Amino acid sequence: MRAAQIEAMNKLVLTALLPLLLAACGIGGTPKNYDVSGTISGKQPSGALKMAVVGVSLGGVVNTATGQIAISSPDGKKFSVDYPLSPADGLYQVIAYIDADGNGKYNLGELRTANNNKYLAYAKSGGGLASLVGLRAGWNYVIGTAVTQPSRITDYDLSW
Repeated sequence: MRAAQIEAMNKLVLTALLPLLLAACGIGGTPKNYDVSGTISGKQPSGALKMAVVGVSLGGVVNTATGQIAISSPDGKKFSVDYPLSPADGLYQVIAYIDADGNGKYNLGELRTANNNKYLAYAKSGGGLASLVGLRAGWNYVIGTAVTQPSRITDYDLSW
């Protein structure tokens, strides 16, 4: 074999194995802590199902400029995710979506689940979001206007 062919084959093997190696190391969306979990109900639309933790406004509008963590849901009904490692102060949602353009990121207009009035709020120091009473430093769980800070969230259910 020529050196160019060997190099091309090495690149092909590395490209094929890299996603598996990253998943085995817990990088690229495989949860380690299972901070947030729940179920997805309703009839899933056809297409590639992905999940993400996205930034949102108080009105629920997704900020696609916020860093996203794409998470593949293995069975389409149950999921677990970890909190983002370097969050900014603000509101977040866990969503399932159909990745229509195949880019691995949620884009406005793609089919997504409803969050059922549940949010995650992060504050470097308590009281960061003025309209949320009881917000403490770190990750908070917001349902309606109730703010709690459980060690693990197990009822973050989504619906199509």
